[in-house]
Amino acid sequence: MKKLILFKGGTETLGFFSEQMEKEFRLLGHEVFMFDYKKEAESAFRLLRFIKKGNTAMLSFNFHGLCNEQLLRDESDRYIWEDFGVPCYNIVVDHPFYYDRFMPQLPADYTQLCVDRNHEAYMCRFYPHVKLGPFLPLAGTELDWEGDEPLPIRDRDIDLLFVGSSAAPEFYEQYIKKEGPEYEAFYRSVMDEMIKNPDKTFEEVFEPMIRRTAQEHDHITDDMLREAYSHMVHFDMYIRYYYRCAVIRILADSGLKVVCVGSGWDKFECQSRDNIIPLSYCTSLECLRLMRRSKICINVMPWFKNGAHDRIFNTMLNRSVSFTDSSVYLDTILTDGQDCLLYSLKELDVIPGIIKDALNDPERLQSIADAGYELARAGHTWAHRADFLSEYVSK
Repeated sequence: MKKLILFKGGTETLGFFSEQMEKEFRLLGHEVFMFDYKKEAESAFRLLRFIKKGNTAMLSFNFHGLCNEQLLRDESDRYIWEDFGVPCYNIVVDHPFYYDRFMPQLPADYTQLCVDRNHEAYMCRFYPHVKLGPFLPLAGTELDWEGDEPLPIRDRDIDLLFVGSSAAPEFYEQYIKKEGPEYEAFYRSVMDEMIKNPDKTFEEVFEPMIRRTAQEHDHITDDMLREAYSHMVHFDMYIRYYYRCAVIRILADSGLKVVCVGSGWDKFECQSRDNIIPLSYCTSLECLRLMRRSKICINVMPWFKNGAHDRIFNTMLNRSVSFTDSSVYLDTILTDGQDCLLYSLKELDVIPGIIKDALNDPERLQSIADAGYELARAGHTWAHRADFLSEYVSK
């Protein structure tokens, strides 16, 4: 396909991903139309003039362009993509159960790409009618140093940086309690089991427990499970924030100062509150600039047990050291102490020691940052993902 449609103006991060790929797509010779949700009516009008039937495809993140936008539907309530023969490729960067409501109304020519191989398995089981494309891990962006030399690790003024919002797990208590005492007891048991077994996926914990709870095990069908999972979004967020807060708290309480970018950190509670340096919302570009000033950037995986997160590759590409928990996929590409620093959610108490030892050895940190940069530059930029998608869509 010569012409490609991308989206921005919705979720800022996803729009930034699209803009990074847009640059590469244009270099590859594609004509690109960027649908801007902040100018929705104007974009919809211009979009119709851009589309050339049989030579146009749309590339979306998280169902942008596929979430019931009325300006993208015709008089018979079909998506215009079907009217003009535009194949749709949707990269889903969250667990598929976040988007169950959109699955019944997908266009005929629709392909979903997952950022975690467990998400692919989930799709195959619960949405076998949906066409899947190849596994597509998230990627990162390198900022141009604009003629300057990259800042060495020893000269950087931020020791520890975390990019991502904070929310006390207690915020989600309302969802745990809302269906009554019986459901509350079950949900709490699921959360307790997740906290005890951070290496397990949500499905590995939830399904056995719901089958044990059910009086007639054979009565639990995949359709019933799919419906149950679609109501689990808040519980996925609960466990995500639980461990995010746990990692930052243990670092701060050990005496380490952590710059935390995103909402909620100004209200974060820990024993050593002064060690949390909260920054309000920053754009993706501003976050990358902070990474260029940081020695170590912390990542807590959002329960992707067989995928990656863009924070890891953003960190490496801006020559900082990525400190992250791992996954099945990350274990195949990362080497602890060589191109990153790894930790386990099962052993939070050793995290401060790992960080303090690393900060006390700037030469070692520089070596890890350099190796991480080479690893990410070789295959984990949005330009690499655009190259892959250009070839895939053209087929």
